[in-house]
Amino acid sequence: MSLGGETCAAARSRRAAEIGADPDPGRRAQKQFFFDLEEAAHLAEAAPAVDAVHAAGQLRLLERLRGESLGRDPEVVAVEQVSRLVLGLLTRHFGLDGGIDVRAVYAALLRFGDAQLRSTAARPGVLVNHNGEPNGPEFFLFGELALMGVRVGVQVQAWSALVPALLGPQDVFCERYSNGPRRHVTGYRPVHAQASPPVDPAARADEVLSLGFEEAVARSTRIGRAAFRIFPSTG
Repeated sequence: MSLGGETCAAARSRRAAEIGADPDPGRRAQKQFFFDLEEAAHLAEAAPAVDAVHAAGQLRLLERLRGESLGRDPEVVAVEQVSRLVLGLLTRHFGLDGGIDVRAVYAALLRFGDAQLRSTAARPGVLVNHNGEPNGPEFFLFGELALMGVRVGVQVQAWSALVPALLGPQDVFCERYSNGPRRHVTGYRPVHAQASPPVDPAARADEVLSLGFEEAVARSTRIGRAAFRIFPSTG
């Protein structure tokens, strides 16, 4: 596969070199997490579970924004496999005292959703492999994975604690990647990235991370409905 004349292998090597050269250890860990996550999600043994959870997450998000009854989650074994993958990487890169540093996860996801971890090869209107930024509204699926884990009883304590951090940066993502007044769920792509000052995670962390589980979900629902113009049916 080639995007912008660059093969996947070349993009992987280029991005790995970029990450290694970043002088900021915190930002380097953030970039490395998303790089490792993309690599792990495409491994043959993980792909079926990732695909199942991804598809279910998209449906669950749409139903949540519409206020409809939720459908079925994927088989628990698929959620378990993806949970192990993602929580393992979160622990590796943002581990703290035997657990996961929720504030560090929030900062990483906010910077990712704010295009602060973008590859130097990425340019407005140009899609490249390993671009270091969200590919679209799938950014919301980080939060949907946490909610899915809680619903099906997989790593409930870990996912419950991470819900505010994973749902919290969604407003920043929507501000950065808004595709104008005619917003739609198919928008919010890298080509729509807005040029504006970066958001400081520390400026919003206390307010967002102090939210309880239900408050964080309600806030996310409001953000998603406004961003994607999806509202509960009145019929």
